[in-house]
Amino acid sequence: MKRMPSLVLGTTLATCALVALSAASFADENPVDSVVETTGGVIDSIVDGAKGAADTVTDSATWDRIAGNWKQLQGNAKAQWGKLTDDDMEQVDGNKDVLVGKVQEAYGTTRMEAEQQVDSWAADND
Repeated sequence: MKRMPSLVLGTTLATCALVALSAASFADENPVDSVVETTGGVIDSIVDGAKGAADTVTDSATWDRIAGNWKQLQGNAKAQWGKLTDDDMEQVDGNKDVLVGKVQEAYGTTRMEAEQQVDSWAADND
């Protein structure tokens, strides 16, 4: 389901402004300052979320290319993670989550560490 980011952003900002204005009416501070402060924090959160979404889209496009070229990239992956077997590489078949799991299992790392290794490798092989 696609959403219209500008509509969501506008609705979110309007809601935050109303909440901040309501809260400010019970406080001794200037309501405009309260709205500006609250809205600024919300905008920062929205920007951070948008950056994360952009990273996800980029990651998805990268892994689409890797999956499409997996046969050619298996050698590079094998060189990176020598403990992974040919059978492991066949099971991965270009799937990031499977590769992360195989790296985690073979090297005894945390999921986050394995994801960082795989992401770094993917960036170098994109």
